[in-house]
Amino acid sequence: MRRGVTAKALKVWPHLLGAVGRTVAELEMYSPSGKHLHMKLDEPFAIYSRVAFDSYLRERARIAGAQVEFTKITLRGIKKTANGWTLSDGNGGEWSGKMLVGADGANSAIAKKLAGPLQASDMEVAFGYRAPLPEKGDAPTVIAFLPGWVGYAWAFPRLDHISFGIATTQDAFEHKALDELLWQFMFGYYGQREGSRTNIWKPSQRPGDVSTREKLRATAERYAARIPGLADQTWENRRACGEGWALLGDAAGFADPVTGEGIYYALRSAELFADAFLEGRPEEYEQRWRRDFGGELRRLHKCAVVSTETSGARLYGENDCVRSRA
Repeated sequence: MRRGVTAKALKVWPHLLGAVGRTVAELEMYSPSGKHLHMKLDEPFAIYSRVAFDSYLRERARIAGAQVEFTKITLRGIKKTANGWTLSDGNGGEWSGKMLVGADGANSAIAKKLAGPLQASDMEVAFGYRAPLPEKGDAPTVIAFLPGWVGYAWAFPRLDHISFGIATTQDAFEHKALDELLWQFMFGYYGQREGSRTNIWKPSQRPGDVSTREKLRATAERYAARIPGLADQTWENRRACGEGWALLGDAAGFADPVTGEGIYYALRSAELFADAFLEGRPEEYEQRWRRDFGGELRRLHKCAVVSTETSGARLYGENDCVRSRA
């Protein structure tokens, strides 16, 4: 699984460039009809492997004095006490503290327990394949809006492979049809590297393409993930903290509902909670995140709604949404 880190996040935390990743300064963008444009980005973003990025952050935390433990804790191992919380892993390990902070992703068990489960309409789905780099030609970074579906596909090259994927709403998710659409996108991507001028959504059927497709199906490795995409009413009613507990990042539902990007909001929510906790006012975390980036996420949700009702490629800024017909 890859992690995309926006230029916005890199500006705020430039040390993130110290993680092993790839900076993207150019981008190919395709409309649902297959028309495309080449973009040179004034503000590059970065792509990391999840393992490398998470390891980098854990090591920084350890150097700063955090105690890092590698163990599995289920909900049965989390107990509320008179003095806070205790956590046990079932193998003799036990920890205690005043606050329970959930940063366990979009499928957060802690969030379901303390803030309640999310509806299907509040979630998006991303899935894809890790595939070999093309044997010929370059390997551009590509974003392509889906023909006939809500969402987009991507091709993110890394040092030794390409991450292909599709993101769509959970309500619109149909695995078989979307999986076939992703394979067509992948075939079109490799076909273009071989010199074909085919539409990226309608790859050619040249005889030489058969072996490439067979090799791709034999070597591609599948992955999948859920991404928060909270509806407007959910933003209004759902809380990210309560007495003795708080939620950060994806566990709180903090992700851009247009792109699915959540690294900025994960790190920023952690900063806001840490400040409130250290000041002895952890209950203020709720109003702090709402004041800091809550309005932005709700505006982006409106952009996502617009994008499901219009055709053509959508190009989004950080503070508003702009539709560009392709």
